[in-house]
Amino acid sequence: MPSPRPQPLPRSTQGTHYVVTAVTYGRVPWLHDPLYARIARHEIETCERQGWLRSEAWVLMPDRVHWLFELRVPMLGQVVQTFKSQTARAIRGRCRGAGSIWQAGFMDRRLRPDADLGDHVRELIAQPRRDGLDGRLRAHRHWWTRDTHAIAAL
Repeated sequence: MPSPRPQPLPRSTQGTHYVVTAVTYGRVPWLHDPLYARIARHEIETCERQGWLRSEAWVLMPDRVHWLFELRVPMLGQVVQTFKSQTARAIRGRCRGAGSIWQAGFMDRRLRPDADLGDHVRELIAQPRRDGLDGRLRAHRHWWTRDTHAIAAL
């Protein structure tokens, strides 16, 4: 008979690149508001300043965040949870009566060590155009990439 105990989650690996997606609760478009998008951007930058990661690219969609980074600590779940809780706290502080901001959990994809980061960056920052938000990438203000060559290729 199989054990009823849950299997341990795989450990996150320091020095590995991850693509993480966090979705708002009920897909409410919180991040469509420029103030709330700035809050999310600030918390992304805070995670980097803390030395937990090195961001390669991110894009804020109205109802989710896509984020590519190199993890610098072995605590992927804790890093993402801190980002989400700090962002939620700041948004709720400005929007009285706001309930949950983020869905529980997040989606992550560990990139292979030999993966072409440029391809993943281009895929990530093209998300607003694929979703029909902007005809031109530069018109969507809530994104960033370290790879300027990826921008030129779009």
